[in-house]
Amino acid sequence: MEYSRALRAVLLALVVAVAVAGCASSSGAGRSTSVPAGLLRGSSVLIACEMPDPAVRGICEEQLADEVEVRGAKPLRLPSDARQPSGSVTQAQLLQSAQTSSAVAVLVLSLAPVAVDEGGSSVSFGIGGFGRSAAGGVGIAAPLGGRVAIGFAGRGTVVEVATGRTVWSGRANAPPSDDLVSQLGGLSVDLLDSADRAGLF
Repeated sequence: MEYSRALRAVLLALVVAVAVAGCASSSGAGRSTSVPAGLLRGSSVLIACEMPDPAVRGICEEQLADEVEVRGAKPLRLPSDARQPSGSVTQAQLLQSAQTSSAVAVLVLSLAPVAVDEGGSSVSFGIGGFGRSAAGGVGIAAPLGGRVAIGFAGRGTVVEVATGRTVWSGRANAPPSDDLVSQLGGLSVDLLDSADRAGLF
């Protein structure tokens, strides 16, 4: 799926909104030492992506579900009526849906668009950044002048349903691309590779 003009405008607006809010990010991942290794393998896992745009959110959840299944767990999608009208969902709603579906954990991937100028350096918007050329990426006319491409920064968390505790968190970036499906698919792979190394699968 390629970016439409409307979707590009939405993502750029989100980049600016995140910048105004002053959000920041640091890399890293870790699993709680009190959680058994292989918690997710062979188990049902409720997945959800946090992203205001429903099209991007849907693609994110499709890619995330594929990667969870590849690693030997059973992904469960959040029912559409479980979300608030804005598309957001609370942890309490996630845990309630997970309990209803007998999932052992909830996996949430929060996405934030990151603006990268086409010269290769990161624009100080969003969370994360990319130290690579964005040539060939999605060009967007920035209201502040110049042209930028859009990548994504993702933060993943796993919450154990039985205890309500966050047992793992990690971060991954997706560099700019014309192919949104591949972009979010690559981010899901990187993030769940990290979870795999932490012993969750």
